Amino acid sequence: MAYCATPTCTLPLHHVLNWSPFRIDALGIITMIGAEQVNSAIGRLVRSRYTEYLPLLGAFVFASDQFADAKSGFALYNLTAGIMTTDIAGWFSRWCMSQGFERSSSRVVWTVNDRSRRKKGCLRGPQTADGVLASIIGTVVNATLLAITILQGDWWGFANAVSMVLSVAVRAYVVQQNRNALDAAAEKALHETNSEAKIEKILVILSDARMVTMYVPANVVYRCFVSKPDLKHKRLYYNIRMVGWAGFAVQVVSLGMSGLATQLVTVSIMVMATIATHFHIGCQEEIVATRLCAAKGEFGPNRTRRKDVYAALELEGHEEESMLAWNLMPHKTTPSATSWWTSYMKDKEEYKKRRSGENTVPQHGSIHSGALKKDECMV
Repeated sequence: MAYCATPTCTLPLHHVLNWSPFRIDALGIITMIGAEQVNSAIGRLVRSRYTEYLPLLGAFVFASDQFADAKSGFALYNLTAGIMTTDIAGWFSRWCMSQGFERSSSRVVWTVNDRSRRKKGCLRGPQTADGVLASIIGTVVNATLLAITILQGDWWGFANAVSMVLSVAVRAYVVQQNRNALDAAAEKALHETNSEAKIEKILVILSDARMVTMYVPANVVYRCFVSKPDLKHKRLYYNIRMVGWAGFAVQVVSLGMSGLATQLVTVSIMVMATIATHFHIGCQEEIVATRLCAAKGEFGPNRTRRKDVYAALELEGHEEESMLAWNLMPHKTTPSATSWWTSYMKDKEEYKKRRSGENTVPQHGSIHSGALKKDECMV
């Protein structure tokens, strides 16, 4: 073995740089696997106390802004306003698909966390305990990879590690900007008073045909669920995304030139972080960004058919007319439809009698106090 007298050869882990008993296609792994899972998980704008600042597969998803794109195949029916739309905000469609809702019986009560009601001195966002924990984990993991490449003298690996840190920084910025925009939209909806109803009753049909009933504060449907969050500093947002593309290009070039040990550590970190992100480990699904809070529940084990859910909704006459116009209820033109309507009206009356005195389903004017605990939305 030839003697090496260069400063790099004296590094503690330099012998690891030449260790290569086999080869892996690390470049193919980080560019072709996991992008769709990362898109769906991060795009729902829910924080994770563990993976918020860890490098993930498919970094180009954030550089290209794909995680914020709208999804097709969804429909939202606002029974209170008599309006339907297939134009759904990207975060909302991703959040709905990740919740594991039942076929028809799931319901969600949404509230907006009023910032003025929080206790003074309460920390929020990255300053919360979860944010601090995520920062510590991210710093330790990324610093470890940087240290390993430096101690090997693997400068291609060092460039790869730097590009990973850059990708995390870009992701943190673009995702936070979308969260801030959603918070601003919720804040605006909270103080708007142009709607007669305090609570809007909506049905959401997901791309796999599941139906979810939701009770939402007035104006939140339009501001948050339908409209894409209006970003501030759009030029800076665009420039940061371009930096993300540059970092991704550096990783594409440098990872293949790195030592095998660096490639294995890189792939291991990114794959494990992506798996944890995909399975929502460390996430509080009830809180989206910092202002929107969702309390999930079911209408009951015996209400699995849509007809049963419609009966539990206690629809008013104009709401039933809207349902007919949207073809969500059978038209009264055939004997089978007449039988369906007779059964539906009977179930509706029976449900109303059983619900009398109970504190379960929110109605038009307000949300019952038992539907959501006051502290569930606090961050």
